[in-house]
Amino acid sequence: MRKLFLLFCLVSTSAYSQLGNVLGNANEVIREKKYEEIDGSPYLFKSWLIGVLIDSEGKVFPDLLMKYDSYKERLEVNQSGKILEITASFYQAFTLNEVDESSNEIKIHKFIIEKSFPGFKNPVFLELLADGKNQLLKKHTTYFLQENVTSYGSTVSKKRFQTKSAYYIRYADKVVEVKLSKGSILENFPNQSAYFKSNKIKKEVDLIKFVDFLNME
Repeated sequence: MRKLFLLFCLVSTSAYSQLGNVLGNANEVIREKKYEEIDGSPYLFKSWLIGVLIDSEGKVFPDLLMKYDSYKERLEVNQSGKILEITASFYQAFTLNEVDESSNEIKIHKFIIEKSFPGFKNPVFLELLADGKNQLLKKHTTYFLQENVTSYGSTVSKKRFQTKSAYYIRYADKVVEVKLSKGSILENFPNQSAYFKSNKIKKEVDLIKFVDFLNME
């Protein structure tokens, strides 16, 4: 965990390797698929976002245009109009810079690529919300739904993508799924009841605060 923290610090200090051949033969060229007749999007963010990619050896490759396909669980890179699907086994982390349209502030989303994670087909992409001896991880999963809707005597097939998120805390070589509730936290951390005398768990930021608290103990 400490190594990963240092790698993300490296990203913020602009100490980058050159892009070179990082997106060469090891990655697959794909066609950008359009889903014009389906509501929603298979991507976590619809637009191409600037970010960095960190390979398995710790080399950092900056200023890439990327999209995270949370339906097919893959990361795509736009390299001068050529769309590449990265080979996840060669990389360990990436970031996506989301711009808040109302404030123009940039939020950096940090993701780790896990080669093995309980309950998921591997490799799996997990957003890193809090790091330290305890980690808070968020899994984004997009589902394809097809429903038959009856309107004015006729049945129409409606297709849409729906994204759901789940939270996990990794600690002491264990991984537990937690909900945004006091009960879920106490079920997994029964010795932390004193924390809730002045705190609550209702939003994601509350969960981040709780894991940060665990990391200070």
